[in-house]
Amino acid sequence: MSWIAYTDQKPEAAGAYRWRMESIVVPGMFVTFIAHMRTRGAGYENVLSPLFDYWDGYRVHVPAGLQWQPLRAEDPQDVEWHRVAAVEVENLSPMPCPYCNRVPVLEGLQRYQGHSGCDRKMPSHYNEWSLKCCSWGNTPSYKSPIDLVERRDSVLRRISA
Repeated sequence: MSWIAYTDQKPEAAGAYRWRMESIVVPGMFVTFIAHMRTRGAGYENVLSPLFDYWDGYRVHVPAGLQWQPLRAEDPQDVEWHRVAAVEVENLSPMPCPYCNRVPVLEGLQRYQGHSGCDRKMPSHYNEWSLKCCSWGNTPSYKSPIDLVERRDSVLRRISA
């Protein structure tokens, strides 16, 4: 299924959709995820817009280059309306865990500089990534998930050789 540019055509109904955008932290890396289109107040009117939009008091903004597509059959269908789900980095597939033999799940968040807060609403802004599976296979956090997977997989290849 091909991606649809948000500037060319917007989803017409509320509900969960698959989204694609370029990372602002790791140039050239594209992040895909599932999030809802929902009706939100925007001044004196209600508009249909994605969960991760930004209201500046005048207009609703979405990230430049945003693309979308309907959910696929293999996507989770029960995504909560206020969370992003199934966050993935395109063309990145880590090796299975040597302890549990499962492919670890990539988790990310945006940690604010100089604050203790963090946010998971905008995957293109994630600046801290880790891999999670069993209690033995979790990794430390990295700024780039590409570096994380390359380093982890390099170690696993050396161990199994």
